[in-house]
Amino acid sequence: MSSRRHVIALAGPKGVGKTTLAQWLVQITHGVEIAFADKLKQHTGAKYGLSHDELHDATLKGTALERHGGRTPRQLLQAEGDALRAIDPDVFAKDVVNRICEMEDVMVVVVSDARFDNEARLLNTLDCDVHIWQIEREGSVDGGYSHEHATEQGLNSAYITQRLVVPSISCVRARDLMYSSVATYMLGNCGISQMSHSCSLGDVVETCYGRMFLPV
Repeated sequence: MSSRRHVIALAGPKGVGKTTLAQWLVQITHGVEIAFADKLKQHTGAKYGLSHDELHDATLKGTALERHGGRTPRQLLQAEGDALRAIDPDVFAKDVVNRICEMEDVMVVVVSDARFDNEARLLNTLDCDVHIWQIEREGSVDGGYSHEHATEQGLNSAYITQRLVVPSISCVRARDLMYSSVATYMLGNCGISQMSHSCSLGDVVETCYGRMFLPV
C-alpha cells in the first residue's frame, strides 16, 4: 500500500449502486466508509423519529409515511438538508473533511455520496490522493439524474476523475460479482494496492470493461 492516503468519492443518481460499490471498496482495502449524509441522517432521524431502516433502506426511504403527512423519509431528508445548507452551504462537507482529517491511520476512505460541487471542492483541499468516480447506468439519459431535487443534479464534470458505466443486472449475485470486479479493477487503475484478494472476481465483467470505464 502506498504511503499516500486515498479518498474515493462516489457520485451518481439515486439507486445506481454507490453504496454497493462503496461496501466492496471497503472490504477489499480494509478502509472506512463515510457519507456526507451521515450527519443529516442523524439529525433528521432524531427530529422525526425515523428508524435506521427508514433512513438507509432504498425501498423504505421512498415509502410514504402516514405519521408524517404522506412524506417519504427521502423527502424529509431533502427538506432538512435544504434548510441546513441554507444556513451554511458547507455544513456537511466540512463535517466529512474534518472526520477524514481525524482518521490519520486510515489509508483509504470511501465517501459514498458525493452530490454537490462544494463537497468535491472541499475534498480536493485534503492532503490525500482524491478520486471522484461518476457511476452511471448503461443506456441512461444525462447520467440517470432525475433533476427532481438539488441532490439529483450531478457534479460538474470538471471534478470527475473517472466515469463508470455499469449494465443493469437483476440477479443480486451477479450484481455483487460485478461490483466486486469493478472495485478491484478501479483500485488497480488508481494505483491503490488491495489488502484482500478474496473479492477479485473479474471474469464476470471482463468482457465489459471497454464500455464500463470511460474517459472523463
